[in-house]
Amino acid sequence: DVAITVVADLDEAIALANDVRYGLATSVFTQSEATFEHCFTKLQAGCINWNAPTVGSSSRLPFGGVKRSGNHRPAALWSTLYCASPVAMTRGAATFEGVKLAPGME
Repeated sequence: DVAITVVADLDEAIALANDVRYGLATSVFTQSEATFEHCFTKLQAGCINWNAPTVGSSSRLPFGGVKRSGNHRPAALWSTLYCASPVAMTRGAATFEGVKLAPGME
């Protein structure tokens, strides 16, 4: 299914696009770089394409949705920042002699 909505101008189209619960990816089809740059600064999406479909994003680029489309955490190079959890560790010498045990240890 395709939904087509007629709007008065570009800013109304941007407002309509932003008035949804999702924001994973969007595409702007225009020959004008200025029009694309205007859309890029106003649209609320994790990935904004210029004259390209919203499928087939490169895994080398940051990617993450906003609103209900994701956690706005980019993937690719930055994925280690949210796929891993730092863990603290202290290393001490193993001792089992009663006089060297930590207080409270028997």
